[in-house]
Amino acid sequence: MLISLRVGEALKIKVRPEDFVVSEALDIALAENGQHRVYILHKRGWNTVDAVGAVARASGVPVSQVRYAGLKDRHALTSQYITVPRQYVLTDKVPGISPEDLRLEQVGFSEDFVSTHNLRGNSFEVTLRSLSPEEAESIRSRIPEVKRAGFPNYFDDQRFGSVPPSGEFLAERVLKGHLKGALRLYLTAEYPGLTAAEKARRQAMSGAWGDWAAVQRQCQSGVEKHIVETLQRGGNKKNLLLAVNAIPPHEMTMYFAAFQASIWNQVLRALVGPATGATLFVPGKAGDYLFPRDAASGLLEKIRSTDIPTVARRILPCEPDVQATIASSIAERGLTAADLNLRGLHAAYLKSFYRRAVVVPDGLVAGEIVRDDLYRGRSKLVIRFGLPKGSYATMLLKALA
Repeated sequence: MLISLRVGEALKIKVRPEDFVVSEALDIALAENGQHRVYILHKRGWNTVDAVGAVARASGVPVSQVRYAGLKDRHALTSQYITVPRQYVLTDKVPGISPEDLRLEQVGFSEDFVSTHNLRGNSFEVTLRSLSPEEAESIRSRIPEVKRAGFPNYFDDQRFGSVPPSGEFLAERVLKGHLKGALRLYLTAEYPGLTAAEKARRQAMSGAWGDWAAVQRQCQSGVEKHIVETLQRGGNKKNLLLAVNAIPPHEMTMYFAAFQASIWNQVLRALVGPATGATLFVPGKAGDYLFPRDAASGLLEKIRSTDIPTVARRILPCEPDVQATIASSIAERGLTAADLNLRGLHAAYLKSFYRRAVVVPDGLVAGEIVRDDLYRGRSKLVIRFGLPKGSYATMLLKALA
């Protein structure tokens, strides 16, 4: 599968898994004995959830016993740590799967299990393809500035996979009390990549909205049927909350995480400074990404040590200008601080945490510009760098464009 990301005019990444190599860095003490077996999972063309599931099934181990720190891209060559209680032994002998695509390496034992708490970050080796010599040289010339000033640490488009092309946030509808609208978005929103049949089914539900018997005939999952059955009993707030709470928690977490990230990005855009001729605009799924360039990059140095908290009912302490920008960003959405108190929902989906405004990559270097072996008449460039956990390699690539 060809996966391309147009950061510049023609730049492509992830054309092959080997073009995007990711290695995890972890703070975990290894020993000859311990409560948990520690493995490194090497994978190619697998996402983390499916790879862990395949290994667990092949090993006869409950998948819930396999712990890992983060989700690694399917369209990449990745290495990450996983742990299981010591009474279990994992195997990578998965029927029909080549060791080139899935391989385990036991590296020892630990008293701790792998989690996001001991994840430090990731190192990357990225091949940029389909470049003109001028584009490749332009990227190389940007490296000293990004090494010095860093880049805005936006949440990238991957965070907004739950946002439909309309740009509507399901979580925002919930926060505003538009519960029926949130349910309609959940059942009828169309996303890129859906099959024609699934799009037609969702369109049929949207067209029949309010005729619950007709909507129910289009339902497939138990969750969908439960939501519509609840709506059939009436549209009072109690029933609407019951229907919203029927949405699986892992999905609701994704919806609220996307909303939090959009507000956070909005705050960072404001802090980056006024848009000028020295600012690069890169369109994003949930708003433009702004990158100060050249002389304007001094703006990044001013906020390099700034931590921006994500929004929640109780927002973590922050600088007065950050606090004011968060308040104005919430108000622009037609929300108040009180709206962030999720009364009636079974789980607390909004929790405030700090995220650094600017990230300075570790060890950012570029190789020589060479002939692209896949795109005739074009050039390729390999760059290497390290990033702390939660930062996006694709955002660094945007900053280099």
